[in-house]
Amino acid sequence: MRILAVGSYPPPFGGVATVIKNIHKSELNKEYEMKVFNTLNKRKDKYLTKYVMILLFEKIFDILVQTFNFIHTLVHFKPHIVHIHVSYGWGWIQKSFYLLLSRFFSKRSILHIHAIDPNGGDRNSDYYFPIFWNIKYVFPPNFIFSIADAIIVESKILYKHMKKTTSNINLHLVPNGVFMDNFSSKSNFLETKVIYFLGGLYHEKGIIELIESFQIVRNKYDNCILVIAGNGPLKKIVEAKSKNKLDSKIFYLGKVSEKKKLALFSLADIFVLPSHMEELPLTILEAMSSSLPIIATKVGAIPEVVKDDVNGYLIEPKSSKILSDKMLALLQNSEKSSEFGINGYNKIKREYDMSHISKKLDLIYNSII
Repeated sequence: MRILAVGSYPPPFGGVATVIKNIHKSELNKEYEMKVFNTLNKRKDKYLTKYVMILLFEKIFDILVQTFNFIHTLVHFKPHIVHIHVSYGWGWIQKSFYLLLSRFFSKRSILHIHAIDPNGGDRNSDYYFPIFWNIKYVFPPNFIFSIADAIIVESKILYKHMKKTTSNINLHLVPNGVFMDNFSSKSNFLETKVIYFLGGLYHEKGIIELIESFQIVRNKYDNCILVIAGNGPLKKIVEAKSKNKLDSKIFYLGKVSEKKKLALFSLADIFVLPSHMEELPLTILEAMSSSLPIIATKVGAIPEVVKDDVNGYLIEPKSSKILSDKMLALLQNSEKSSEFGINGYNKIKREYDMSHISKKLDLIYNSII
C-alpha cells in the first residue's frame, strides 16, 4: 500500500515537520511504501520590501508550480491514501485544495489537524478552531471535514470539541509521538543549573515573561543560566538580553540543529514553555523523554501531558511571578526535580513513544481502504 504524506518536511525542524518525519521514519515505513510531498516553499522573499508586484507574481508562480507537482505526484506515485497535515491560515486553504484534488483523483484521504486558530471557531467553547465558516478560510471547514475519509486530531480537548460541533465524520485521536531512544537522560552534573527554552521567538510563546521571570530567579539563585534556542520576530530582543552584561546568564543560541537540540536536552535541568496558546507541543514530549521536569502553561493539550506536581508545574499564561517561583522551587529541590523527570519519562514511554503512535495510524490506514 502506498501512503503520500502532504506537509512541510525538515529541515527546518518545526513541529508539524517533525511529526511528519517521525511518522515517515517509524515502523510504518517497513509496512507501507511512503512518500512525502513537501509543501514548504524554501524560496527566500528577497524582493519583499521593494518589489511587491514581483513578490506577488513569484507567489502565484510558486502556487501553480506546486499544484502541478502535486498532481504529478498523485498520477505517478499512485497513492492509495493521501495523509494531509494541516493547521490554519494559509495552510488551511492550501491543504483543503489538495484534499479536493485528492478526492478528484479518487484517492482515500486523511486530514490530520495540528493546530488551533486563536481567532476562529466557537468563542464560547474552551477551544478555538475554525469550525464555522469564515471568509478567510475560503473552504468551509465542515464541508472539508465531510469529504475526508478520516480526520485525526492530536489532543483530547480538540477531539471533544469536534465531536460536539461536527457530525458524520470519522474522527480519531492520535497524539504526537517521539522516538524515545533518540533522547538520553541528563548528562550535566555541573553545579550550574540550566533552564532551557526551545521554540519560536514569538510573544505567544511567552518568551518575554520567561526572561522577566529569570531576572527574578537570578536575584535569589545565582548559580543558574537560561539557555534559549529558536528563531522568530523577537530574536533581536533576546539577542540584546544575552549580550547585556547585566543579563550575562542568558545564552541565546539561535536556531539549532537536530543534533544540537538533543545535546541541549541532555545538558538541561529544567524545561520551560510558558506559551499563551499551544496544541500538543513536541518540545514538551522531547523534554520529558530526556527526564526533564517541566514548567508550562495550562493551555491547549499541555495539561493532558504535564500533570501538576507530578511531572512538572502548570501555571497560568503571562504569570511572571508564579513562573519564577516554580523555577526556584525546582532549582532548590533536586529531589523533587528528579522525581518529576522520572514520572514524565514513564508517561511518555507508556503513551507517546512512536511504537504506540505507529500502531494507531496503521489501524486507521487499514480501516479506510
